[in-house]
Amino acid sequence: MGIGLIIVGISLHFSNALPFNKKLYTLSYVCLTSGAAALVLSLFYVLEDRCNIRYPFLPLEWIGMNAILIYVMAAASIFAGLINGWYYDEPGNTLVNWIKKHIFFDVWHSKKVCHLW
Repeated sequence: MGIGLIIVGISLHFSNALPFNKKLYTLSYVCLTSGAAALVLSLFYVLEDRCNIRYPFLPLEWIGMNAILIYVMAAASIFAGLINGWYYDEPGNTLVNWIKKHIFFDVWHSKKVCHLW
């Protein structure tokens, strides 16, 4: 199902029938993102429940058990303070800056994607 939705979304985009547009929530965008979510969910199911690999998914399990706490922390901007408040060596070395430098700049070589944060 997930692969089918991704194929439908990509084919709608490249046929210029309905290009990807998040602001308008076009059918191609919805098909692509829901297909990707279905694939990720099925991958997590196979790894955690079928292969019994639980250790890497413990943070997700904790977030699922404390969903209201996470929602309140995000709504009160406490989450952003926790992520940006931790640094190493100097105050400019936060987790967000590390992700920007090592993922966006070094891997994707893109400053444009990095400005979406």
